[in-house]
Amino acid sequence: MAKDLSHFLNEIEREHPNHLLRIAEEVNPSHFEITALLSLLEKKGHEKMVLFEKALSIDGKAHVPLIFNVFSSRSLCALALGLSVENQHMGLVEEFAKRENGQGHLELVAESEAPCKEVVWEGEAASLLKLPVPMHHQKDVGPYLTMTCIMKGLGQDFYDITFTKNMVKGPKRMSFYAHPTIT
Repeated sequence: MAKDLSHFLNEIEREHPNHLLRIAEEVNPSHFEITALLSLLEKKGHEKMVLFEKALSIDGKAHVPLIFNVFSSRSLCALALGLSVENQHMGLVEEFAKRENGQGHLELVAESEAPCKEVVWEGEAASLLKLPVPMHHQKDVGPYLTMTCIMKGLGQDFYDITFTKNMVKGPKRMSFYAHPTIT
């Protein structure tokens, strides 16, 4: 059965609660409250998913759940693929190789049942300011969404990976920055 994030979180909370930290208190991502906690957990060697249940949106008007570190450890990656924590080493490598070489399963979901259609903002209601976008570093000039993009060039037989920062500049405007490759 395919897992979505909600099912995965429920499974982790039920079967591996030491891999999930829930923060029920209100946090303000723009005041480094989230990134400070994540940094502290990393320094202490705690490899956990962290679910902030009440992260303030940029405009400060809404509480939105926000999760970090979903794949921050080999244990969590193994669990996400349906493996046991004990398979986080070679078993995880073998599972990735098997899935990379195998044919994936495509599951069609009716538009009316698609989770991405549960909340739809259109027109003036669509605004980045309704999201809890954190400030990551002290010298950042604004809140950033960060993501990893993995691409394969046309006609190429290798993949490239880039980390992007997307700064919120307004309700409907973001900048884009891909970190240069360091050689």
